[in-house]
Amino acid sequence: MAILGLVAAIASLGWQAATFFLSGSRVKVALGRGALGRAGPNGATGRIFAPLNATDEQMADIARQGFTEELLVVRVRNVGRLPVDVESVDAYFQGGWGISEPGFENHPLPIG
Repeated sequence: MAILGLVAAIASLGWQAATFFLSGSRVKVALGRGALGRAGPNGATGRIFAPLNATDEQMADIARQGFTEELLVVRVRNVGRLPVDVESVDAYFQGGWGISEPGFENHPLPIG
């Protein structure tokens, strides 16, 4: 009976530790490609998003639809329980260059 109580206590302690670490703010970031342009019959500005591994042929198809300004898409999601403030978004690339957007708002960043 004492062993069963010890197992229950250890399981309870483990569950408490897991909920403590998983209940805070947790941010997931995904990179993608996109394009901005005037498309449609009324010429309204629009955005279209594609995965980061979109081929150049797929991006050319998007450009033929009127979306000619390529974008780097940074999608930031909070998957935790507590709120998150995104203060800036920075992306650095292999060639030594990068993009920094302080005071982040929900708008596209042109990369061309």
